[in-house]
Amino acid sequence: MTPEDTEQKAAQEAFSRGALDLPTDEQLKLMSFVELAARRAGYREDSAQVQVIDREIRKRLATDQAKINLPNMIWAAGVGGLLGICGAIGGVVIGYFLKTDLSVRNAVPPTSMSAPNARESAAPAPRLEKK
Repeated sequence: MTPEDTEQKAAQEAFSRGALDLPTDEQLKLMSFVELAARRAGYREDSAQVQVIDREIRKRLATDQAKINLPNMIWAAGVGGLLGICGAIGGVVIGYFLKTDLSVRNAVPPTSMSAPNARESAAPAPRLEKK
């Protein structure tokens, strides 16, 4: 946008605000909630004035809710981070024990503790006679 376009747009907006008796953003910010409610009550429900005032009220409400919820969001982020760290450490511990358990099962037992030789303990295999 060129500077001329910007100036023209600002002039059109100022003209529209003046023609419709709309307060500027600065005027809306300076008004208390009671003033906004009083101005809103003086207009029809579907008018541009009510839409502008409702928008300002919604912006203030969102700002107030964000300020109120900030400690809760910080608390939730801290708890979530702590649980994430505990989960990661728990996963490492479980993985270590699973790896250790599997390696013990698959390990070759030492020869001193092995079972007796299969040839010594087994009965001799029957011989088949040829006919």
